[in-house]
Amino acid sequence: LQDTLEDIKKANNSQECLIPVHVDGDGHCLVHAISRALVGRELFWHALRENLKKHFMENLSRYKALFHDFIDAAEWEDIINECDPLFIPPEGVPMGLRNIHIFGLANVLHRPIILLDSLSGMRSSGDYSATFLPGLIPEEKCMGKDGMLNKPICIAWSSSGRNHYIPLVGIKGAALPKLPMKLLPKAWGVPQDLIKKYIKLEG
Repeated sequence: LQDTLEDIKKANNSQECLIPVHVDGDGHCLVHAISRALVGRELFWHALRENLKKHFMENLSRYKALFHDFIDAAEWEDIINECDPLFIPPEGVPMGLRNIHIFGLANVLHRPIILLDSLSGMRSSGDYSATFLPGLIPEEKCMGKDGMLNKPICIAWSSSGRNHYIPLVGIKGAALPKLPMKLLPKAWGVPQDLIKKYIKLEG
């Protein structure tokens, strides 16, 4: 991940601007990371899981239609169960949330979530990095009171094992970090041209 952070630093006048922050590796690391990126603390992880579960259940027909080529209809029960804060996976099944859950959380939060990886991971054909857009939410509902689009949240894999998410957070008092276009991963699950709708791009 360090090489990716170096590239981001170069794009921001060589200023440190995105800092990886530790979160607990207890199977809830995705929601811990997103909670930390949002408010600086992990206290929202439970609510994020509850809201994600409710969101999937309320919008299941839309999700099934959008992902029918990728996700078997029978899998949705597992996907929804995995959101539960008390979920305990069957033996041998990795605990933790997946890309579909990140996409769901982007829609719950009405803001994009960018998953970064090492440069080699981001260049590979795997699903290791992606931009998750709130594609089921009208863009006018993804704006703050000031009429500006909600800023993306950045998370990343903590290591090449890709089994632990960490948040990347800006520095208090510093300018908002700019992510160079070449480092913005492809949109996941929705057409690429939606990136322009949900993320304010510069240059």
